[in-house]
Amino acid sequence: MDRDTAKEIILASLPNYLAQKGINISRKFLCLSPDHQDHSPSMCYDRRRNRCHCFSCGCDVDIFHLIQWDYNTTSFPETFNLACDIFGIDVDDRREKPKERPKIKPAKQGRTRVSEIKRAEPEVCDKVYRTLKMLSPLTEADKKYLKEKRGLSKERIEKDYMRMVVAPEERAKIARKISKLTGYTKDVLKYVPGFFIDKRTGMLDYSGEDTPSVSHGTRWCNNAGIGILIHDADGYAVAVQIRRDTASKGNRYCWFTSIFAVDSIDYDGGSTPGAAKDIIIPENPRGCLCITEGRFKSEILAANRNITISIQGVSSWKGIDEIINKLREQHEIKSIYLMFDSDILGNRQVFNTISEMARMLMEKVPDLKIKFAIWKIGYGKGIDDCILAGNIKEVRYIDAISFMNTCNEAFDMLLKKYEVKSFKKMKSEDRKVFAKYLQAENEKRLFDEKAGKKPEEAA
Repeated sequence: MDRDTAKEIILASLPNYLAQKGINISRKFLCLSPDHQDHSPSMCYDRRRNRCHCFSCGCDVDIFHLIQWDYNTTSFPETFNLACDIFGIDVDDRREKPKERPKIKPAKQGRTRVSEIKRAEPEVCDKVYRTLKMLSPLTEADKKYLKEKRGLSKERIEKDYMRMVVAPEERAKIARKISKLTGYTKDVLKYVPGFFIDKRTGMLDYSGEDTPSVSHGTRWCNNAGIGILIHDADGYAVAVQIRRDTASKGNRYCWFTSIFAVDSIDYDGGSTPGAAKDIIIPENPRGCLCITEGRFKSEILAANRNITISIQGVSSWKGIDEIINKLREQHEIKSIYLMFDSDILGNRQVFNTISEMARMLMEKVPDLKIKFAIWKIGYGKGIDDCILAGNIKEVRYIDAISFMNTCNEAFDMLLKKYEVKSFKKMKSEDRKVFAKYLQAENEKRLFDEKAGKKPEEAA
C-alpha cells in the first residue's frame, strides 16, 4: 500500500483507536492531552472533522497526535510507522522493519474529506428548505416560546421557523411531497444537507429519530425541535439549525445534517452544512454590522436595524471576512461591533478565540472601526438578554485594541498575583474560580468612569 493511502486509512481509524482505549465516542471523555490534567470530561470526538476537541484547554487533534502522546514519539515519520504497526498496515518502500504490536482493526477505507463532500447548490437548498418549512408548521407552543421568551415578531417567526418532524412515517410523507413540489430528483435531493437515500428501500429520507448521526458527544439531528433557516449573504436558506426540545447542557442546538450517510454502506448521498454563518439584513439597515453567536441574539440586533452575522460556535468564524466584503458591495458599512456573551471578560478561551477574529478583521478590513460591545454580567448573559431586560444603556462600546490590551493586562496581573505557573495546566475547578476573579477585575477596569467617555451606542 502506498503511504498516502495508508495515511488516509489511519486517519479514518480514529474511532477504532478511541474504542480500543475504552472511550465511548458518543459521550464526552477526559482530555487526552498530557499537558491538561482534566478532572471532568471535556473532550469529544467531532465526527464531521474526524478530530478530538477539548472545550476546556482548546486542543484539537487527530489520531497521529494521540499516538504521539501515548507512545512518546518525537517525529511524524516515527509516529506514522508506529501507526502502521498498530493497525497492521504494510507500506510500500518502508525501510524500517515492522514491529510486533497489539493490532487494532483499521478502517476499511479512508474517509471522504469534508472539503470533498458534495453539497447541493444554494438555490436548490433554499427551495428545499422553504418547502420543508411549509410542510412543517410550528405548534402553538413553539410560537408562544419564540414570541414571549425570545422576543420575535410574528413576521420573523413566520419567515424562518418550523417544527422539525422526526417520526419515520411522517418523514416519508414529507420527503415525497418535497420531491413533487420542488421538481428535484432523488439524485439532486440526496446532496441537500439533512437528506439521503436509504439503499435498503431506495427511498429519499431525511434525518430523524432513527438515523445514526453521532458527533460532538451526542446525536446531531435526530431529536424533535424548532427548525431555524440559516441564510447566506445572498439571502438563500443554505442550512437548518435545530433547537432541540430536550437536551443536556451544552447540546441544545444541532445541525440538520446527513453527514453520517457519507461513506456509509447503507445510505447514498448525504451532506453537511459545514460551519454555516447566518446573515440577517433588515429593511433600511444602518451602517453598522454586528457579529454575535447564535440566531436569537442576531434577531434582537436586527430588530434594531443592524445587519447581523451570527456564527454558530465562537470558533467557527473563519471566512467571515469574505462575507463582510460581499455585504459591503450591497450595503454601506461604517463599523463592526463584536457582541458576544458578557462572560467573555472571564472566559479566557472565548476571549482568545474572538480576539483572534478581531485581529484578522483589523488586517482584512482596516478601513472599518472594530469595537467590542461589553456589559456587566449582572445585566444579562447574552446581548439579547441584556436588551430584552431593558439594559441596553448599560452596554459600552470599546475600541478592539484597547479592549484586548486591558483584558490581557488583567489576566497577566492575576496570574502573577495568585502565582499561577501555567494556566493550561490548572484544574477545571480552579479555572472556574480564576474566571470569576478575572470577570470581576475586567469589569472593574473597563467600567471605571475614569476610563474615558462612553462611545456612541450601536444597538
